[in-house]
Amino acid sequence: MGRTGLVLIFYSFLFYVVEGQTGFFHISDLHYDPTADSMKYNASTFCRPPTNKRFPLESKRNQWGSSGQFGLFGCDSPKTLLESMVQSMSEVNNSPAFILLSGDSAAHALLPEEQIDAIRTVAEVLGKQFPNTAIYPALGNNDFEPDYNSTCGPNSHLSAIASIWKPFLTVDQSRSFEKMGGYNATPISGVRLIVLNTVLYSVRNSNFVDQSDPCGQFAWLISQMNDAFSCGERVIIMGHIPVGIDEYTSGYFWHPQFSDTLRNLLNQVKFFLLF
Repeated sequence: MGRTGLVLIFYSFLFYVVEGQTGFFHISDLHYDPTADSMKYNASTFCRPPTNKRFPLESKRNQWGSSGQFGLFGCDSPKTLLESMVQSMSEVNNSPAFILLSGDSAAHALLPEEQIDAIRTVAEVLGKQFPNTAIYPALGNNDFEPDYNSTCGPNSHLSAIASIWKPFLTVDQSRSFEKMGGYNATPISGVRLIVLNTVLYSVRNSNFVDQSDPCGQFAWLISQMNDAFSCGERVIIMGHIPVGIDEYTSGYFWHPQFSDTLRNLLNQVKFFLLF
C-alpha cells in the first residue's frame, strides 16, 4: 500500500489537537439519557425515575450523595451535562475545523424510540453550538438496540440514525452509513477520514461470528486506503470499539479473524501514527 500517514481514533475521551493552525475536537461516550431529569429523579436513589424498571440503571443506588444540576456520578448524562460540555468546548475553540464523535451518543438500556431521541438531541445540541462546523459521527454499541446488535443495512435503525445526521453528511455518506454504518470524508485538504462501524467486529456481537468481512466493510476500507495513498492523503480511521484487549474483562474486543484482518492491513502501511 506504500507510504502514507495514518491516525487511528477509537478511544473514549475528549481532546483538542492543534497541528499548525488546524484544531479539532474528538468526543465520545456522551451517553445522553432523555429519560433522566437530574434534579427531579436523581435526588433520591435512582439514575432514572423509580417507575422505570429497565436494567441496569434503574437499580443503581446512590452511593455518592444527592444529585446536583449535572446529574450523578455512576449515571448517564442528563441534558444539563450535555449542554454544559458542549458550551465548554466552544469556550476552548468556537470554530474548530471539524468535530469527531466516535460513538455511544445514547445512554445505556434505552428503548429504541428513546435511543433515537437521544442521538437526535446530541446532534441538535452540537449543531446549535457549532452551526458552521463539520461533525462526523460513528456508531457505538449503545447506539444499537439490543446493545451491540449491529447488522448490515439498509434497515430501519441505520436509516433513522442516518436521517438524524443528514444535515452533516453528503448524500453518498448517508447512503454508505445506511449500508454498513461507515463512510469516508475529507475534513480538511489532504486528510481522508474513514469512519468504521467497529461494532460489527465486537465479540459481543454474535451476528457475524462465521464471517470474514461483515457488510463488505474491510474490502471498502482497503479500497479507501489505496485511493488515499494514490492521492497522497493522510488518513484518520475512526471507530468506537478498539482492536486489542478489553481492560474490564481481560478478553479481546474483536473476534480474532477481524483483528487479524486489520493487523494485516496496518502492516502494509509503512508509516503510521497511533493515538
